[in-house]
Amino acid sequence: MVRSMPAVGHHPPRPLALLGAIAAMLCLAACGSHVVIVNSSEVRLRLDEFSITPQTVQVHAGRIKFVAVNAGVETHDLAIETEKLRTDGDPNILNKPTTAQPGQAIPPFKLTLKPGHYKLIDTVANHADLGDYGTLIVVP
Repeated sequence: MVRSMPAVGHHPPRPLALLGAIAAMLCLAACGSHVVIVNSSEVRLRLDEFSITPQTVQVHAGRIKFVAVNAGVETHDLAIETEKLRTDGDPNILNKPTTAQPGQAIPPFKLTLKPGHYKLIDTVANHADLGDYGTLIVVP
């Protein structure tokens, strides 16, 4: 019996490898970070275990109102940080985070922000390390 050999460098398709590649492409398409553009001065966020939704928000500079609801089962809060650390190396948090119990809203707060990138972060325990963070992009 004569068996034909594939050309050098050519491997027959492997069903599992093909399925893995398709799953990876679907995840990148569905899980990819997209920017939510807010055309008002109010940013609405949802906090849960462990994410801030939307994760990346773009808004125009000026006075911005933040409204966040805790849709999770644990206590959460929301802090807005600058990218630059303070001189002591600690994060530069622009608001005083207030915690919200499950199902509650964080008391809305307003900040006047200049163009730049800021962090949206849950400062409760290690929530940010577990994915409870996002990005705020402020444009002119």
